[in-house]
Amino acid sequence: MFISSQSISTNMVTDTAGKEDLFTSFQQSGYHRTAAEIADRNNNRQISAGINIRYTGQQSSVGLNFVHFQFSRPFRKKDEPYNLYSLKGTRLSDFSIDYSHTYRNLHLFGEWAMDQWSHFAFIQGALISLSDNVSMSFLYRNISVAYQSLYSDAFTENTVPNNEKGFYSGISIRPAAGLQLEMYYDIFVFPWLKYQVDAPSMGRDLLFQAAYQPNKSCKLNVLYKNEIKTGNASVLNSATHGLLSPVKQRWRIAADYDFSRALSFNSRMEFLWIGIKGMPTRHGYLGMTGFSFRKSGLSGSVGVAVFETDDYDTRIYAYEPDLLYHFSLPTYYGRGIHYYINIHQDLSRLMGRGQQRFRVSGWLKWEQRFYPGSTSIGTGLDEIPGNRKSEIKAEVLIQWRRK
Repeated sequence: MFISSQSISTNMVTDTAGKEDLFTSFQQSGYHRTAAEIADRNNNRQISAGINIRYTGQQSSVGLNFVHFQFSRPFRKKDEPYNLYSLKGTRLSDFSIDYSHTYRNLHLFGEWAMDQWSHFAFIQGALISLSDNVSMSFLYRNISVAYQSLYSDAFTENTVPNNEKGFYSGISIRPAAGLQLEMYYDIFVFPWLKYQVDAPSMGRDLLFQAAYQPNKSCKLNVLYKNEIKTGNASVLNSATHGLLSPVKQRWRIAADYDFSRALSFNSRMEFLWIGIKGMPTRHGYLGMTGFSFRKSGLSGSVGVAVFETDDYDTRIYAYEPDLLYHFSLPTYYGRGIHYYINIHQDLSRLMGRGQQRFRVSGWLKWEQRFYPGSTSIGTGLDEIPGNRKSEIKAEVLIQWRRK
């Protein structure tokens, strides 16, 4: 069980009708740079409490879960049609039962959840091993339009688990040594409106991936993804929008090679197309390469990426090494070049043998993005004059043990 009380940053507004302060969203960026962001800093209090009771057997497990949140200010999103079923008030409670069972080559798992207003959420999955080289997976989800939860994560197309029904199926095949083929198909329905989707909608997602690793030093990966998801059509001077179903296709090829334990190389190319019937196809491209090295307590990575996209919808995400406990997935859009250097040093080795009871490690990362032909980057208070945007991060970790 757990209980906590903490100050959180939220976007506070005044309800002119009720003449009280309420908040419309959580400020989760961690930045407090502008007057508005400073005003959001620690302006609300959140009390959290919960309990988990679990039974685990040799082949089965069952868990009972309860969590409760209480805020010092009421929560209410903007009065938009897609927010009709959103969370309102100063408290939220959720209950759930999760379970799993393994029988021979079949593994079943799922969870049933309910919020304080008796809105339900349900997922049920199955993993099946058909042979040593073939396995399949299935997952069905049915989450109420009005179901509410905080800080939760689920197997959904939406970023938050609500307003979705869907069925996923996947297969993994290893036809030869070092070769693995994977494919999945996911179909989903959104029964209620969404942000920038002014009607109930649906979509589907198809992916094929092949990974070939002939030895421990070399790996080649090829991915193709085809996705259709309904969204608003752009109509000027109109209160409502028609819906379009653009086809987004993505093709990626990546290669990794280890020259030795101390030096490795990686590269990646990715192409993206978005096609809408009767309209020009939009494109996106990303090419990146990098090296990782390690020697005598010093390790790090350097990399460079070249990108060009027609607009923000054709943006491309790509993983990038970062500091310890940090995860970096930058967004590439527009036309430019991105480069970085990330270094880790075990500083204890520089202090002599007498200091081995302490371990001090340091990380330093510098990155820069260059947009040829641009006179400024960003807008408003985030605007940077010129065509280069730089960022530097530093981190120190101190560990010690008793004699």
